[in-house]
Amino acid sequence: MTPSWHFRPKRPGETIREPVHGEFFSSDAVGDPATALVREGIQNALDASRDDDCVSVRIYLSGQEAAVQATEQENWPDFPWAHYRAPRNGLNLDDLPDAAAPCDFLVFEDFSTIGLEGDPLAPFQPLDSEKKNRFYHFFRAEGQSDKEPSDRGSWGVGKQVFLRASRISTVFGLTMRRCDGRRMLMGKSVLKSHYLGTGEYCQDGYYGLPSQVDDGFVLPIENTAILDRFVEFFHLERKHQDTGLSVVVPWPHSELNDQALVQAVVRQYFYPILTGDLEVWVGTPSVPETVLDAENFLSQAKRLDPDYQGLIDLAAWAIGVGDADIVYLDKQPKEHSWQWSSSLLSDEELSALRERFNNGARVSVRVPVTVRKNDGESLHSHFSIYLERDRELGRQRPVFVRDGLVISDVKAPYTGGVRSLVVAESGALAEFLGRAENPSHTQWNGGSLKGKYPRGCVGNLGFVTNSVHRLVEILAEADQDEDTTLLDDVFFLPEAGKGGSDTVPPVVDVPTRQTGFRIDQRSGGFAVVSNKNGATLPSSLRIQAAYDVRRGNALKRYSTRDFDLGEKALQVDTRNVHITHCHGNELRVEILHEDFLVEATGFDQNRQLYVRVVEEEVTHGD
Repeated sequence: MTPSWHFRPKRPGETIREPVHGEFFSSDAVGDPATALVREGIQNALDASRDDDCVSVRIYLSGQEAAVQATEQENWPDFPWAHYRAPRNGLNLDDLPDAAAPCDFLVFEDFSTIGLEGDPLAPFQPLDSEKKNRFYHFFRAEGQSDKEPSDRGSWGVGKQVFLRASRISTVFGLTMRRCDGRRMLMGKSVLKSHYLGTGEYCQDGYYGLPSQVDDGFVLPIENTAILDRFVEFFHLERKHQDTGLSVVVPWPHSELNDQALVQAVVRQYFYPILTGDLEVWVGTPSVPETVLDAENFLSQAKRLDPDYQGLIDLAAWAIGVGDADIVYLDKQPKEHSWQWSSSLLSDEELSALRERFNNGARVSVRVPVTVRKNDGESLHSHFSIYLERDRELGRQRPVFVRDGLVISDVKAPYTGGVRSLVVAESGALAEFLGRAENPSHTQWNGGSLKGKYPRGCVGNLGFVTNSVHRLVEILAEADQDEDTTLLDDVFFLPEAGKGGSDTVPPVVDVPTRQTGFRIDQRSGGFAVVSNKNGATLPSSLRIQAAYDVRRGNALKRYSTRDFDLGEKALQVDTRNVHITHCHGNELRVEILHEDFLVEATGFDQNRQLYVRVVEEEVTHGD
């Protein structure tokens, strides 16, 4: 029986379903086509690791030098051009390749992996089945996966990046399976439902052998001669004994070039390469193969992507850091939400850590947490924070790594002059964070956790997201208790009957550097206004107020009996800001324009007011 392409005619009354999963990997979500392909392809390979071996990935671009010529295409394979040219089929018909033109291609192969195991003849996979079927989920399913929540990817849409990388939305997959030694090949093309002269067709097309039972069901090819010819045809490195998966993308988009792919590997997978869990080869016929592994990665990364060198050096230090250099925070009470506080360290530990950090030495902090599950089980876990001061750096966000995968768009606060890395290895916390991820695994969203963990646990995501910002705040404090008499010669309380105003001015936390805001006195309150001095406009502000006290920290001694910014007794007026939080003694606002104002009045004029304002970045994880 000769392999061929099969698109099933649409049955009368059958609902039209148009594929949308490719939109999860748009340039807005992931960055660019090379990053999307590298992130998802390597993620799937690491999840299919064989006995925790080092996974090897080979990415090969044929270019025009090794493209399949038109005369060769007559022998393999027979592409369904009539379907590719059908109107409104979802392809960009202006960018459609010429059937007579050479076929350039991209190869993505993984080794030391288990391959696409599972029953290849299964027409469906029950959701409650205990048996995994990677073959079914790669070729026959969308938006469904049999991966565990602790895996790097579990949405079942990552494979769409291969289809999206092709100008004809087509891929071939050749797998060698560990479970039974079978070698199989099948192709898939995903269009929109489309109409040909013979009728309307469904969106999915398959390359393989037709089933004798159902003409709409296609079987994989196992003929040795055909498979050997496929390996030679598309320059695969996979041998008969090499378990894993080889994906071939015909006519890839032009944005997928060797430089973009190598840079994506360096930026997205520096951590598992440094730990020795991954090695990657990227090559073309005209450029010597670039090999990235634990032995040469530091030197290669310095040459290939010097802008990332500082972070990669920090990661290399983090991976090799000894127990003597790790500072362990106290455990969080398991019955409460996780909270940042200087009390998580002893005075001696805090002083030593602050001195080390301020002197420019690298800092490693282990943060223990207890993850509560819906069934009442509490699991001990942790994450690690690695910091170093670099005063030449501008404002930076931390880089977050979950199970070796960089979560590239976490909306964490910026921190100036600090390089930082937050790492959550496998375990209960990694599973918790994985469940919070969007389909492209670039962001954490607390809404994804609702119903999966007890109420109150969603807020713990902000504990991780804001960890670097809060830790740096703690380390930057000169003393645990602020001296409220420090600025008495600047802001003072006039004595009654001595000609002073009846309005008590607020004591303000004056910034030690030039900022984009200032704090002004108001009758019965205060105002935070734009400071047009050339300083960078803040993205958001956290404003805290409390009645001053003779001893101790005014903010810590605030009581809701004093006032509540959210109550009508106080008046809060704003201009060009968006209020994101207004409760108790805290007000948070996003700045919309450089000419902004936040004014709060109605406080007791017989009491001195303490005001503290901190610049923050907009974050949706808290």
